[in-house]
Amino acid sequence: MYCNSHTGIKMFSKKLKHLADISPYKIMDTFPFSQWIHDDSQINQALIIIDTNLEKWHSLSSFISYILDRIYQFSSEEKLIPLIIDTKENQLYDKLELIVKNSKHVFVLGINSNFSQKLITLRENINFNLHYFWFASTNKMGIQLKALGLDLFRTNDTLYTLCEADSAILKKVFPDLNFLVYGINNFSIRIEPGKSLRKDLVYIGRLTPSKNIDKMLFMLHSLALEDKSDFQLHLYGELDNLNRTENSSYPNYKSFLKKLSIELGIENQVYFHGHKEREIIFREIPKNSIGLFLSSYNNENYGLAPREMLERGYPVILSNWGGLGELAARVNNPLIARAINFTKSKIIDMQDLKFAILEISQFNEKLSGELSEPPLSFGSDSNIKRKINTKKFYENMISTKEMKQEIFFKSYSKAEKKC
Repeated sequence: MYCNSHTGIKMFSKKLKHLADISPYKIMDTFPFSQWIHDDSQINQALIIIDTNLEKWHSLSSFISYILDRIYQFSSEEKLIPLIIDTKENQLYDKLELIVKNSKHVFVLGINSNFSQKLITLRENINFNLHYFWFASTNKMGIQLKALGLDLFRTNDTLYTLCEADSAILKKVFPDLNFLVYGINNFSIRIEPGKSLRKDLVYIGRLTPSKNIDKMLFMLHSLALEDKSDFQLHLYGELDNLNRTENSSYPNYKSFLKKLSIELGIENQVYFHGHKEREIIFREIPKNSIGLFLSSYNNENYGLAPREMLERGYPVILSNWGGLGELAARVNNPLIARAINFTKSKIIDMQDLKFAILEISQFNEKLSGELSEPPLSFGSDSNIKRKINTKKFYENMISTKEMKQEIFFKSYSKAEKKC
């Protein structure tokens, strides 16, 4: 969810600002840092290029904080000096060559076209290992790759993604790159039996059409028609304020949802709690709740909120989509994390959803499980400098909108094979 008032984001923003402020490039004219940034420097560095605007996202702030910790640990092990550069620091373009020249590893956690073009030029004569973290939507990667520059990568580079679905799509464009899927959480899951059946459904996140919250309302209505009107839906989140194209059909999705709940006669079963701090949410929601996340968002590559619910002992129901479907597969217990398929028309399977809600709500026994995610690691040095020719492949394979959508859907959901 986009919100710059979250406590965790404030802490991360403060941490990131501190790391950027003490980064030697800011004080490169001051001893002892002045000896690092010059032609004859023998000190090896790890350069971190980051877009600090990413700190505004709750989920991304968690990812980046974890990644930075791992990079600093790696730098310590490899005896590298870590340097952070914010892409907004335009005055660094002239100094970037000296900085990159002494960098054995370059980590990219956000980049703009100016920095990208500068790195492309520098790679003609400077050899370094590029570690690129992909956070963006793969459904619109044509625009992003055009800005990024297809000539940036070499065959020794690594693309890091948060789910296998993203890797599958990106491999269509970069078949010769190394790929690593990583996670940030490993924890045990303990779900205790409650004093009553689970009748409270909880959603945490942005209120936007691609999260399929309207489908949740239709499901409540369907259950009510079967004399199961004791289910309640708790929505924690606010309107997406990023002016996304997906909101064009619903300029005020929250108002649409409220009106829909009235039309369906379930307005007394739906609670709009607005945005709240995570700590407050988990103090408020009933102990016997079920997490409900039915997203088909084109960048649903991880799913931080359902992981937070699992870690606190709540079962979750997820769409079989991108990182959410992979989360359910890793838990490997449908009573703890259930993945809901899509129909052949690519909408959530409402019958499958109803069955899952009824089964999990009525199961009231102790459950346990584990969530173990792939670790984030960085490879050893490599001197491979061969360019990869992706332009022709990209133009031939995914230049049309239809081809991009087909690759995207098949990678993000395997539901068609099951329906």
